Amino acid sequence: MDRCMSGYVQALTDNNVEFLDEIFTSKYRKFIKFYYLISEYSDKITSIKYNQCTDDVLKISLSVTGNHLDKIMNSLSKKIGNSDDVLIYNQKKMIHIEITSDESGLP
Repeated sequence: MDRCMSGYVQALTDNNVEFLDEIFTSKYRKFIKFYYLISEYSDKITSIKYNQCTDDVLKISLSVTGNHLDKIMNSLSKKIGNSDDVLIYNQKKMIHIEITSDESGLP
């Protein structure tokens, strides 16, 4: 996967203008947090999917190459610590990330 932020946006939205608008108007801070959580694993990510849901949650699923799932899950768990606004879990060889950060401070 392209390591730059625009590469993640393109992969998540798959050129869907509705998804792009949704991410940038109501989930921008959540997306930034997501990007900084996973950007160092870009070369291990094989697919990424935006899961449309309510404005207060950003849900993204991603798959990673080979046997890197456990290592990445452990690393992500350490990064988020006891965070109340980030949930990370794996299911069926996919990593699922849900971010519920507050967006109220945006202009």
